[in-house]
Amino acid sequence: MAKVKIVPPRISPSSEYNRVQVKRLNDEDTISNFVMNDGRIEYEIAKHVRLSGGVLRNVTVEETTLESLDMIDMRLENCDLSSCKMTSSRFERVEFINCRLMGTVFSDSTFKDCMFKASKASYSIFGFVDIKNSLFEETMLENSNFQDATFKYTLFDDCNMQGTQMSGAKLRGLDLRTCNIEGLGIRIEDLNGLKVTPVQAVDFSRLMGLVVEP
Repeated sequence: MAKVKIVPPRISPSSEYNRVQVKRLNDEDTISNFVMNDGRIEYEIAKHVRLSGGVLRNVTVEETTLESLDMIDMRLENCDLSSCKMTSSRFERVEFINCRLMGTVFSDSTFKDCMFKASKASYSIFGFVDIKNSLFEETMLENSNFQDATFKYTLFDDCNMQGTQMSGAKLRGLDLRTCNIEGLGIRIEDLNGLKVTPVQAVDFSRLMGLVVEP
């Protein structure tokens, strides 16, 4: 399996000396070069917030909508962003490590040089996203939605993608051979250029009306 070379977040060591606790977010807030540990943000609605050059550790963001968010050069460790809405946003050089993203909405966003590692993102929504040079590794993506997504130089490695919806997505060159893709929602016209194992290919034969018998 080909590897993806991802540019890591550019986080200054001096950020460790700028410890913050954020509880409120307003439109066009900018927070840079910071570390936030064990915090909680609840029921916020804000647009055009920019977070850059920082680390979030053990932070919970609950029932919050951040439309047109800019998240640049960020590392999120053991954070819970479940059910948050971050639509029409930009994520560049961002790492989600051991995070909970259950039902999180990323629709119409762009991702570049991003990594999702050992995270739980079941029922998350990535509809109409543009993902470049990124990695999903050992991440739970059951029943997530990548409908009409565009992928370029992106790798899914050892992910659980049971019931994931990918119809209309541009999948040419995408490699799903190490993933569980049972019940993957896909159309026959979406299969062109998708890399799968022989066993997975048999499962997709149902789209062509084939009955495979021993």
